[in-house]
This record gives sequence, structure tokens and C-alpha cells, in this order.
Amino acid sequence: MDKSIKDSNQNKKAVAKHYKYTIEQKIKIVNEIEKSSINAINKKYGIDKKCLRDWRDNKDKLLATSNKRNKYRLGHSGVKPIAYEFEETILNWINHSRLLGIGITIKSVIAYTITLCPSLKEKSYLQLYKWFQRFKKRNNISIRRATHLGQKLKQTAVEEIYRYFHYIIVNRRLLNIYEQDVKLIINCDETPVFLESPENTTISFKGAKEININTYANDKKRVSVILAIACNGYKLTPLFIFKGKPGKKLETKLNKIELCKKKKIFIKCQPNSWCDKEIFIFWVKNIFQYYEKFVVKKICLLIMDLAPSHKDVAVLDYMKSNDIHYIFLPPGTTRYLQPLDVGVNKLFKEKLKEKYLIYQLQNKQAIIKNNFKVPKEMVINWINDIWYSNYDIPQTAITNACYKCTLTYSMDGSNDEEFKFPDELQSYDLLAEPHDNGNNSDEESSDDKDDNINNTDEIFEKINNDYINMNKEDSEEDEKEIE
Repeated sequence: MDKSIKDSNQNKKAVAKHYKYTIEQKIKIVNEIEKSSINAINKKYGIDKKCLRDWRDNKDKLLATSNKRNKYRLGHSGVKPIAYEFEETILNWINHSRLLGIGITIKSVIAYTITLCPSLKEKSYLQLYKWFQRFKKRNNISIRRATHLGQKLKQTAVEEIYRYFHYIIVNRRLLNIYEQDVKLIINCDETPVFLESPENTTISFKGAKEININTYANDKKRVSVILAIACNGYKLTPLFIFKGKPGKKLETKLNKIELCKKKKIFIKCQPNSWCDKEIFIFWVKNIFQYYEKFVVKKICLLIMDLAPSHKDVAVLDYMKSNDIHYIFLPPGTTRYLQPLDVGVNKLFKEKLKEKYLIYQLQNKQAIIKNNFKVPKEMVINWINDIWYSNYDIPQTAITNACYKCTLTYSMDGSNDEEFKFPDELQSYDLLAEPHDNGNNSDEESSDDKDDNINNTDEIFEKINNDYINMNKEDSEEDEKEIE
């Protein structure tokens, strides 16, 4: 027996306090019991005989736990928490719900736990709440703020993403867009910008019962901005869409701004401040085609989402007649595959909010007089300064976003494995490429034909027909639900 054990035991007996033995000390005492007897060890160290018998009977468990540092007790000892038998089931339920994108609250976890164990109805809400806090610590769970609100991906999303990757490669080979020519890949997107952007959080003193942040006259008014980037970091001219009648007083007034005269920006008006088919055709003609003909002087590939104005028949006819190559992103995947959504729009709006807050602090007198207002011309200048500033939106932010969205991957497929599928797709068990079921011979032959097609129009139609038809089916289902 270790001298340290004996000395510490005698000291503890003198003060008549309970002494804690580590797992290693217990194992040494058990080894002594096997060599002598329980009575001898009881007289030697003054340890209760029942305790010694328990240690001897649980020697295997003690040995299994001995590798843990400063361990005094065996695992799962002490009072078990309420609903202990159902914790694994609760964890699986939480994991599955999160994979489906369902928001879970403390009340929903407690309600689900009660359905598993009805006897918990007798417990008070405070007891169940304290149980949840301990359950949260045991299982590394935290309450998180949502970073994105969006539609749930369909079960066919993996197949659609693979098809999208295939279309990208086909078009890049067709247009000879290799790693050194990524400036020929363009991504465009419309994003709303509110004329006033107050913060949702603020610094205040502890103990305040109400935290108030005032809004003003234009807190609901907004302007849509069509932004476009090239995969080498180049920024195309932005197009502003204000609420108003096309060609009327407001549009004429705003187009007299110096920035419009120098064609650093374009401004249009629309009754709802939306991008309709006429405005998108204007963007394609005056911004995208200008970039093609006068900046890079080559045919480009346009990547865009399935917004109604993008897939309108008049828009598609215009782009087809002008030999414009484009690819639609799979539905619901813009937050993973669209560079502007992945790495630019958030940065752009954060910088715009900073400009607003500085302007607000500089105009406290207008706030006191209750006539604070941000002029449209001021918002235009802010957006122009932010967009063309390499400090606010650096070139590396754009190139990294394009790489993350696979648009600048190597053509030989050497870095294809770097793309990670969204977590929510794991619940579909479809993370492998579509496999053969004996009925895919026609599909394989059609895919092989893609590489041999030389007619631009045939490839153009084949690439986009799937997405157009898919959206028509979705809109028909929505109409049936409304009826």
C-alpha cells in the first residue's frame, strides 16, 4: 500500500471527514485485499468493509476507468437525470429535424420529451427547463441565431447539382474557358437595398427593461440593384431599379446625375421596384453585351438563378437570337452555388449599413426635429462608392466566392472533391452520383452526345430545357393549390 494513502487516510480520520480515493488508489487497495483479507485492510486503513467489497466486486470497471486523469468515481454514477432513457432518442430527433431545416425551440424539445415520457407532465416547467439546460451542456448543444432563411432543397437536388456541374464543363469546353480565362464567366443577381438600414442590436446599460431603436419615414422603401461579377474579380456596372413609372419624372431626374452621364451606373424605374423582363433585357443589352463586345471581346457564359424575369420567354428569345450562353442554377441552391450570395452580397450590405449609421450620427438635429430622411441620391453615391472600392469589396472576396461555387475549378477535375454538399442533403442519403438502374442507357448516350455537338443552339436548348420544364411543373402545382 502506498504510504501516501495511509498518511492521507490517518489525517482525514483525525478531522473526521469523508476522504475521496482516486481510481488508482482503489485499485491498489483491491490488490492488497486479494493478497490478504478485507478484515485486515479494514483494520489497517479504517475503510468500511462494504465499501471494500464493492471495490473488489467492481475491479474490472475500475481498471477500465483508470486511464482517466483525476477520476474519483465510475461513470454513470449518482442520480440519473429525468428522461435519461430517452436522451439518445431526443438527440436523434433534434439532428434529423435540423437536417430538414426545421427550427427547434426549448419548448418544442420539452413537449417532445413529454410525449416520450408522459409521467413528466407532473413536473413543473421550471424543473423541465433546468433539465434542458443540463441536457444542453451534456450533449454540446447551443441555441443559435438563424444565418439564412430559405426554401428546403428537394430530394432531387443532388442529381440537379451534378447536372449543373456537367453543363458548366460542357459550356466551358465549348467556349474554351480555361483557368486563365475565368473573366468570361459572369454571375448576376438582383438584391434589395432599403433606403434606411437601422441595426437590430445596440449597446445599452444593464437592467434596462426596454431597448428602443427608432425607425423613420423611409424604413420600408427600397431600391433593387442588379449586381454582376466576373470570376476574375471584375465588377460590372450596377443597375438601380427605383419605384416609379418607367420614363416619367423620377427616372428622368435620376438619370441626370453625373454618375449616370458617365455611365458608371444605370437607373430605371418600375412600379414595384422589381426587375421585370424589360429591365432585364435592358441589362443584358447595355451591360452584359457591352462587357462581351468592348471589355473582353469574347463570348461569355452567364450564370443566373431562376428568377421570373430571367426565365421569361421574351428574355430567352432575346438571348438566343444574340447567341448569349447562359446556365440556370438549380432551384434552392443559390446560397451554395451563386458567388454573389456566397461571398459578396452580405459584405456589400454590411458596408452600406455602416454608411447609413455614420450619416445618422452626423444628422442628430434632423432626428430631434423628426424630419430625418436619406435622399435617393445619397444612397446611389453610397452604393457606387462601395461597389467600385477594392477596400470595401476586394477582388479576392469575389475570386474566392467563385472558386467556392466551383465556377473556377480545374477542367481536369483535380479539385472536384473540394466541393462539400449541404448538410441538409445528408438526410436524403443521396450523396453519391446517380447510379444505373438498367434504364439509364438512353440518358448516358445523350450525355455522351453533348461533347460531340458542335451546334451552339442545340447545346443551348439542351442545357436549359430541364430547368424551364421543371419550373413550369412547380407553377402548375402552385396554381392547383391556390384553386
